[in-house]
This record gives sequence, structure tokens and C-alpha cells, in this order.
Amino acid sequence: MPIYGIGIDTSTISRMQTVLERTPSVRDRLFCAQEQADALQRGPIGSPPWVRYLTGAFALKEAVAKAMGTGFREMAWQDIRTHRNASGKPEVLLAGVATVVATRLDIEVIHVSLTREGDQVTAIAIAECARAPQSGMHAG
Repeated sequence: MPIYGIGIDTSTISRMQTVLERTPSVRDRLFCAQEQADALQRGPIGSPPWVRYLTGAFALKEAVAKAMGTGFREMAWQDIRTHRNASGKPEVLLAGVATVVATRLDIEVIHVSLTREGDQVTAIAIAECARAPQSGMHAG
């Protein structure tokens, strides 16, 4: 399948911790109930494993929105849902408006990966589509 877009994001764990401590309501705006439950399986609210998990989820959402080429102009944060499969591999599920946008863009598959180094979490997303996207570039 042709690649529709590639997105990457690097997020800082300490910054996420500060945001979540200062504005607890952000958690409900950014993360669906299942993502929050998955984070709680790593550790209690505010613990380093809990914050690391949510930072990874945030970075994945950003990378996916970039790969789709839309950012969050059309979609809500909770329209991109993250989880880990049985072997721990990160995956995303689209919901709500994100599903409509992906259908409109012919995006069929989104591959994601995460890596962490110190205080940084980096996510990459590759969106594949059914047909070659219109790019505006022309062979000369």
C-alpha cells in the first residue's frame, strides 16, 4: 500500500507530569477511559510509570495526527486511542471523527512505534492508504 503520511513527535515526561499536576482535567480531555485504566495498570496516579505511559500515549496521538496530515483541527484527542497489544506493541484505534477523516483520506492502516530515552518519549506513525495520495508534486 502507498504511504499517505509519516508523523513523528517527541514529548517530555517531566513536562507531562507538570501539566497533569497543574491541570488534572487535561487527563480527561486528552485520554479516553481505557487509556487511563491502562496507565493505572503501570502504577498509581502521579507515579513515574503512570506518567511515562500517558506521555507515550500523547506522543502517539500527535504522531498519528501528523501522519494523517490533519493535526487536531478536525479531530478530538480522544478520537485517537492508544493501547498495547498482548506482546506490548503500541497500537492505535481510530474513533469518532478520526474514523471519518481516515475514510475520507483512504487511510487503511496506521503503524506506530515508541522509544524512550531518559526524559524523552518519541513516537512515529506511518499511515498507509488504498491508493496513491494527491501530493501536489509533479514529475517534470
